[in-house]
Order: sequence, then structure tokens, then C-alpha cells
Amino acid sequence: MENVLYFINVSMCTGVFYAVYVTLFRNSPAFKMNRIYLLAGMIFSFIIPAVDLSLVPMDYHLDATVLIPAATLDNVEFYRLAADQTASPAFFYMLPILYWGGFVFAVFRLQYHVVWLMKMKNSSKVSKDGMLTIVHADISQPFSFMNMIFLPRGGVSPLVLEHEKAHIRRQHWIDLVLTEFVAAVLWFNPIMRLYRKSIRIQHEYEADAETILNGASIEKYLDCILYHLGYADQGGLLSPFHSQNIKQRILMMTRTNRSQKSTMLYLLCLTLVCGLLLAFSTTSLRTNQVFQSIIPSEENDIVLIVDAGHGGHDVGAYGNGVNEKDLTLAIAKSIQEEGKKAGVRVILTRTGDDAISLEERVSIAGRHRANAFLSLHINKHDTNPAASGIDVLISNSNQQADKSLRLAEQLKNELSTLGAIKVNNIQNSNFYVLSKNTIPAIILELGYVSNSEDTAFLALDKNQKLISERIISAMVHYTK
Repeated sequence: MENVLYFINVSMCTGVFYAVYVTLFRNSPAFKMNRIYLLAGMIFSFIIPAVDLSLVPMDYHLDATVLIPAATLDNVEFYRLAADQTASPAFFYMLPILYWGGFVFAVFRLQYHVVWLMKMKNSSKVSKDGMLTIVHADISQPFSFMNMIFLPRGGVSPLVLEHEKAHIRRQHWIDLVLTEFVAAVLWFNPIMRLYRKSIRIQHEYEADAETILNGASIEKYLDCILYHLGYADQGGLLSPFHSQNIKQRILMMTRTNRSQKSTMLYLLCLTLVCGLLLAFSTTSLRTNQVFQSIIPSEENDIVLIVDAGHGGHDVGAYGNGVNEKDLTLAIAKSIQEEGKKAGVRVILTRTGDDAISLEERVSIAGRHRANAFLSLHINKHDTNPAASGIDVLISNSNQQADKSLRLAEQLKNELSTLGAIKVNNIQNSNFYVLSKNTIPAIILELGYVSNSEDTAFLALDKNQKLISERIISAMVHYTK
């Protein structure tokens, strides 16, 4: 789902960049700057949603050396989940299949077009003009691609040839290849059709201007354009001589470039990029969850924040066919169910496969009258598969370090009764969720995914229930 949100944000960014182009630059004679703007807007549309503006440092996950990303918390009220999150509609499971199907089809079309061009070249008469390859083919309209100019067998006006050479000199084909690939990635975005068309018309303006600058008579040049008026536009990767925007091209040939005014407008686009960063950066993707059932915490309640480690693109540790993010979420939900039986209100920091930042997780605890914060993880040792057991971590930098230690000892005692998995000594750590919490905070590394016995034990529902019972029992005894 996070990938879907990313591409939606990319599409929205392209829409904003294109809207600014239409409003400010479409009729500007600064063709080169327009071309740069459109290409930069396309590239920045992919970069902006991936930028993380968070000031919260990344946290290391013990031996797994997996980074948990951080993000800036927006000002949203948090609530607890009394019931498990409902399953996503089947439609959302079909979205990746639908998207990749469209992408593969678009790439196939692009590849087919290239193969068609190469076959045409190989079956036609070819000559050289310096570094250029001239292909005399059975076509009605001249066009260029890479360093090749395709001409009708009957020949064309020297002005037409000069126009196509201008396309090659300015390497317009690179823009077209990039645009076609982006259009394939964003095949579902209707804006890309207009975006692609705008880049191509800027190419025509540039080629027209260079041809006239090289001494061509405007009258004779217009005659060439009008001669090719009735031919179809090939589109795609090609730079054809004919363009459907004849009237606009004629107007642009006679327009002067007010460079100073145009430059000032392009400088204002820096403000646009900053605005898009604030609106569509990664921090906007990781919004806080408003849970299904709103039950505020009361003063006399036993409230436990349970944080299922990792989530979303951050899978955590992986081993023996198990993802850490899935296992921690399953156990977190089990703890919530056991908490209901014992009168402990369990608030989950995430209820689905979501990427939640460290700051966000800690802030949830700060918005409730919670007694403690418990972060669940599964460890991994890359070089020692025999490493096993439950690790209990606290931080001496926590504002309530003494209470954290007392809860850690209670958890160690309760979990030691499991028998099937050992509990290691309590360790000190300055991980973000421990040191930055204002309430007692514990990290439980519930075993090692690199250890087959630990993994087999943790994967069973009945054992997850046993662990949950011990955790809730420890919490009840701690609050007495």
C-alpha cells in the first residue's frame, strides 16, 4: 500500500509542475529553460515523495543492524484500538497486479517501437553525413532518433534536414526516452500524456529557432512546414518534422526572448519545490493512525503501550522464513487480547503493515496516561546461529529508569517460566524509544530469527498466547 501512495504522490507532483508550466511558461520563448523545467519537474516528482525531512535520528536494531526510519509527527490525537483492524478489501491486493500489468504493457510497447526502428534501418538504404546516419526509408514524414535521420526515399528540402539535425545536436532523443519511460511508470496518470506532448513541442520550438538562426528564410521554412501539414504524427520516441501545433510554432518563431523576466519566474520555482517537499515528502506518507474504536484512557486504568517493531517497507530482521515485522505485530495483537481479559488497556502503535516513525511511536505514549511502553522486536545474529533467547533492554537515560528496571525484572521473571525459551540478562541501551520516552520503557527482543528453535517456538499461536499472558501478568504485578 505504501508503494501505491508513493506513486500517487509522484503523480500529484507531476500535476503541480505541469500546472505551473501551463500557467507561467507555456507561451514563453525561453525554449531551453522550458525544456529544462519540464525535465527537472519530472525527475523531482520522483525524488520529492522519497525525501525524509525528519530530524529524528535512525535507530539500530542490535545485531540485525536494521535501521528504523524516523519522521516528523503531525499534530493528530491518538486513540487506542479496542478491536483488531479489519482486513483490507480484495481490491487493494489486486492493485499491485494491475499496476505492474500496465507497466509491463507500456514497456513492451516502447521496446516494440525501438525494434521497429532498427528493422526499418536494416531494410533501408543508409548513408553517412559526418557523424550522422541518414536512412532513406519508405515513409512519408521525416523524423530523427538518436544520431539517425529517417527521410522519405524521394528526398526532402535542405531546411527539413537542417531541422532534424537540430534535434540531434540538442540530443532531444534523450528527453524522449526518459519521458517515455516515466510515462510507462506512471501509465495510469493522464497528466503524463499532456506532459509528454509539452516536452515534444518545446523540442520543435528549439529546432525551429536553431534552423532560422542558421540563416533559413522564415517564408521558405514555413512553406516546408505547410507542405508536411497533412502527414500523421508518429509520436513516441521520434522527433518528426511535422507537429500538430503549427499555429503555435509560427507564433513562437516571431517572439523575442525576454530572458530577465523569464529567469526570475524560473527562480520562483525553487519556492514551488520547497512547497512540494513539505506537502509530499516521506513524512506525509507516514500519517498517524486514528483507530477504529475511541476509548479514552481513565486515571485508574492500567494502560500499556505495545509497539510492534518495524512495519511497511522496514521488514526488520529476516530468517528461517519469518519476517520480524509480521511476528511482532501478531504478538502485539495477542497481548492486546490477553489484556482485555485482565483489565489492562493495551494501545498498539500500529495495527497493520505500516511504517511508523520512532518519534511517532514515542509520542503515542506521551498522549496517554500510560503506565509503560513496551517495544517488541525479534533479534538476529548473522554469524552465530546458536545465539538465542529473550533479551530485555532498558535505558539509564530514561526519565523513569528505576521504574523501567523494576518492570524489566518483573518481565524477566514471568517470561522465565516459559521454559521452552531462555531469558537473557537485562541490558542497558540508549535506543530512541527507550531514552526519549517519558514513561518506563522496555524493549523485548523475543528471540532470534537466526535460530531455528527460537523461530519455531515464536511462530506458533499457542506460544504467542503464552508470551502474551506472561507479559500481561508482569504488567499487572508491576502496577500493584
